[in-house]
This record gives sequence, structure tokens and C-alpha cells, in this order.
Amino acid sequence: MLAAVAAFAFTQPNPQGVLKAHLGNGSFQVIPEGTMFNCSLSSDVCTARFDENDQQIPGSQTTGTYRRP
Repeated sequence: MLAAVAAFAFTQPNPQGVLKAHLGNGSFQVIPEGTMFNCSLSSDVCTARFDENDQQIPGSQTTGTYRRP
């Protein structure tokens, strides 16, 4: 039972929050649910998730360049 508690304590859930697209210059815009988009290869930030205080959730970034099809 102790092992189960220890495993749970170090397991992080998938980030929740609002998905936003990086538009450049540190600017982000909400991506509405169900909207199709691509992250083309790049070293830039494509998307990230933000919490209820509009703070970026650590580890939620994806790399690429945001593009709508």
C-alpha cells in the first residue's frame, strides 16, 4: 500500500487549463475547443496551457509554429 501512495505522490496528471496558440512576441490567443490546427516543425512555442489566473502551466508547451489549416 505504501508503494501505491508513493507512486501516486510522484505522478503528475496531464496539464489542465485553457489551450492557447503562440502568435509571436510572447502573445497567446485561446484556441476554441474543436478547432483544427497544426504545429509545423520549428523550435518556437506552438501552444501552451494556461491556468485560471492566466499563468502558463509549466511543462504544457508544445514546440513548432502555430498554423490553422
